[in-house]
Amino acid sequence: MRELIIGLEEGVTNDTLSRLSSNSPDGVLCPKLERLDWEVDFLCAPVSLFRLFLSPRLKRVSLYTRFWCTGVPPEYLPFVKEVISCLPASLEALSLMCGPWKGEPLKDAISSLVLRCGPPLRSFGSSTALPEEAVYHLTRLPNLRSWVVVGEPPQNFPPATFPPLEELRIEQGALPWLYLLAAREEGNPGIASRQQQR
Repeated sequence: MRELIIGLEEGVTNDTLSRLSSNSPDGVLCPKLERLDWEVDFLCAPVSLFRLFLSPRLKRVSLYTRFWCTGVPPEYLPFVKEVISCLPASLEALSLMCGPWKGEPLKDAISSLVLRCGPPLRSFGSSTALPEEAVYHLTRLPNLRSWVVVGEPPQNFPPATFPPLEELRIEQGALPWLYLLAAREEGNPGIASRQQQR
C-alpha cells in the first residue's frame, strides 16, 4: 500500500490498530507507504500508535484534527507533539492543521520539525504561526513551491530571500505579506497595484 487516508468516518479504533500491529513485527504497518492523510479523532484514533505508519518511504503527510478551529485539547497535546517529533525530515509535502491555540503550544514542535526539513520539501502548511527562525529556514529551501502561511512575516524580512513559490496561501496577517510581495516586484508596479486591490 502506498497511500492511506484515515478519516473520522472510518472509525479506526485503538483495538483495531493494536490487532494490526501484532502482525507487524518490524514496527511498521505499511513499509511501502508514501502518503498518509490522517484526520485524528483523539477519542478513538490511537495517536500513540502513529509510529506504525512511519514508513521509510514516507513522502507526504497531512495531519489534521476536528479541533482545527479551536486547537488541540490540552490533555492530547503531548501525543500530538510526539507525532510531530516522529515525522521524518525528508518529507516532500507536510501539512499540519492541528488548530490554533492561545500560547500556541505546538509552535515549538512544528518549528523544530521545519528546521530539520531540507531540500526535498516542496509543500508546507501549518495552522500555527511559526517563529522567525523557522520562516527564514523555509525561505531558504530551494524546492519549496507551495506554502500555507499563518501570521505576519518577520520584521525586516528581506524580499530577495523569498523562495520560488508557485502558490502562497495567506491565512492571517495578509496585508504585511502583500506589502512584502509588492516590494519584491517593485520592478513591476502593475503587480503591486493588483495585490492592493484584492
